[in-house]
Amino acid sequence: MKRIFMLMKYYLDPNTDSHFPKFDYQIETLEKMDYEVYYLGIEKNNIYLCNGTNKEFICSYYNTKIQSLKTIFIYNSLYKATIKVIEKGLNFDIAYIRYMPVSWNFKKALVKLKNIMCKMVVEIPTYPIEKEINLESRFIRKIYFKISHKYFVNQSHHIDLFALIGEKSSYFAGRPAINIENGISLKDIPLRNPNFKKDDIHILCLANMAKWHGYDRLIEGLRLYKNNSNKISVTIHLVGSDADGSMRQWRELVKNYQLENNVIFEGPKHGSDLDWYFDRCQVAVGSLGLHRIGYSSAATLKVREYMSRGIPFILSGYDQSITDQEDFYIKVPEDDSPIKIDTIISKIIDINNWNILGNNMRKYAEDNMSWKNQFIKIIRNIGE
Repeated sequence: MKRIFMLMKYYLDPNTDSHFPKFDYQIETLEKMDYEVYYLGIEKNNIYLCNGTNKEFICSYYNTKIQSLKTIFIYNSLYKATIKVIEKGLNFDIAYIRYMPVSWNFKKALVKLKNIMCKMVVEIPTYPIEKEINLESRFIRKIYFKISHKYFVNQSHHIDLFALIGEKSSYFAGRPAINIENGISLKDIPLRNPNFKKDDIHILCLANMAKWHGYDRLIEGLRLYKNNSNKISVTIHLVGSDADGSMRQWRELVKNYQLENNVIFEGPKHGSDLDWYFDRCQVAVGSLGLHRIGYSSAATLKVREYMSRGIPFILSGYDQSITDQEDFYIKVPEDDSPIKIDTIISKIIDINNWNILGNNMRKYAEDNMSWKNQFIKIIRNIGE
């Protein structure tokens, strides 16, 4: 059985905002593909080496209250832990690394991995990554990310393959690259059980909220709808935390437009607590503001979760996996115009059988949106 080492900022507690289900999906998929998977996990201020149900303490990081410093300490400790793992005598066939900012232990970690002759793959989760760096509004973070990225590129000769999620390219930093998409695992995502009335519309916005989600477009659209018509009640549920200050601005909009009874800020929800929203909302919302960060297409995890749950969704831009599946989503313009709530309501009313639609969406996700297909592509390209 071949061994794979996964390096990412992975919080072990699934009931926190910091936990990222994507990593769970990746680990589960690789284990099903008969890989012996080792990965670093964060719990409190400790880094552990995990393998199946085993968890071994490797090192700690200083838990400062200064968030920017804490972030750097975490990344550095992950690289430090990687060095310690290799020095323990463990060998791996593949190292799968999610792109992260560098630190003073970064180069040594790459060299250690290279010395054990494992193939190194780096996933770039948003390509080209320079667009995201340039949009960072906090000056110190922006400078750090720019310097970090420049050094990362300088050390890219250690990397065997880059896996890019985003724009198409066959090279990154002078090294071979392939395009992949985000995948999903259906094991822990239940199919929803629709339970709503046609004349009482509920819309679900589920995200770690930032400006590229564009939910202000939905709020603006609801204001216009309320001013012109009130035949059908519409309620928007915003579920999640504030990533960049956008939620604070959206709260002000809601207050100014007196929409407090129609736009509900639910806060973060996890696991089975989300089932109520999926069952009672007719439609969910993907990203409505990708154009704000210079993108027109994306393979977002949220769309894959909506597909797996069997809930249709609103989307601007394109997702390459579903361009020909128009029954599953409502396409809106790629601009800052208010969302036409009347159009959304008409599309919802036109749906005759919610259960059939949900089953079709889930089956499509199972057949076309798995991480297995993406890892097969990666492994084929590194010759493992």
